[in-house]
Amino acid sequence: MEKLFELSDNLTNAIKSSKCYNDYLMSKERIKKDIDLCREINEFKKLHIDLKKKKNNGENISFDYEKTVSKKYYNLILNEDVKTFLVNEQILVKLIGDIYNHITTECILDLDI
Repeated sequence: MEKLFELSDNLTNAIKSSKCYNDYLMSKERIKKDIDLCREINEFKKLHIDLKKKKNNGENISFDYEKTVSKKYYNLILNEDVKTFLVNEQILVKLIGDIYNHITTECILDLDI
C-alpha cells in the first residue's frame, strides 16, 4: 500500500512540475491582483456550472439566461490575462480528469455482488 502512495506522490509531483500546471499558476497569479476581476470570474463560473447542470438535467433554459452567461464570458475573455487563465485552467482540469478516467477505467470497481 505504501508503494501506491509513493506512486501517487510521484504523479502529483509530475503534474506540479508540468508546463501545464505552471502555466496555470502563472496565469492565475496575474489575475489574482484584481479582486473585482476575480469576483467576476467566480460569478461567471457559478453561472456556467449552473447552466451545465440544468442542461444535463434536461431542464428548460431561457434564452435570456444563456445570453447572460455568454455575455459574461465574452466580457471576461476580452481581457487577455483572463482568457489565458481560463484556457490554462481548462487544460489542467482536462488533464487531471483524463488521469482519473484512466485509473477508473483500468481499475474496475464492481460494487455489485
